Parts: sequence; C-alpha cells; structure tokens
Amino acid sequence: MPERSFSDEIHQLRKVSGEDFEGEGILAVTKALLQSGISYVGGYQGAPVSALVDVLSDANELLQELGNSS
Repeated sequence: MPERSFSDEIHQLRKVSGEDFEGEGILAVTKALLQSGISYVGGYQGAPVSALVDVLSDANELLQELGNSS
C-alpha cells in the first residue's frame, strides 16, 4: 500500500505546454520523466524514491495510454 495517494493530482500529468502545472515536486519530477520517455523505474517501500513509485502506481491508467506500464 502506498504511503500517500496521488490519485487526485494525477490529472496534472496530462497538462500540455502552456497550461499551468500545480502540484508537489514529485509530480513535477514524474511529469518530466514521462515527457523524457522513461521506460523503467525501480524502488522499494521506504526508499527515497518511494513517492515516485507511488505516483506512477496511481498514474497506471495514464501509463497504459502512453504504453509505459507493465
């Protein structure tokens, strides 16, 4: 189970150039990774990047649309 759910903020990841992006830093990092074409993120619960894994887990539907989920 994730430490924190980002499901309410995931819509921010769909913003395009010219739209205001608002959210926690981890959402901005996730958006940047998605825009760069990332294909793999690894981590474990409690790791410093665990919030990133939580965001990606909450964004599974978006990742499927982008062809980036397993």
